[in-house]
Amino acid sequence: MGYRVREMRRQQAPWGAGSLAILSTDGRSSRWSQARYPGLLTHHPSVIASVLLRDHARDSDDATLVVARRNA
Repeated sequence: MGYRVREMRRQQAPWGAGSLAILSTDGRSSRWSQARYPGLLTHHPSVIASVLLRDHARDSDDATLVVARRNA
């Protein structure tokens, strides 16, 4: 959870077939654009996580990223 937890943000969204969830800690920049990665979200979740961590992990912090897709 980190050294200083300021506030947890709760969000809800539909979770139907084909849905994709990307959750991350503050160790990864949240300022990424899907437009910069055409087709990325069609790949396996492990590929999506690897690319986002590679390009947006902060050097000064640890990072956790969870990517999950609902298939059915």
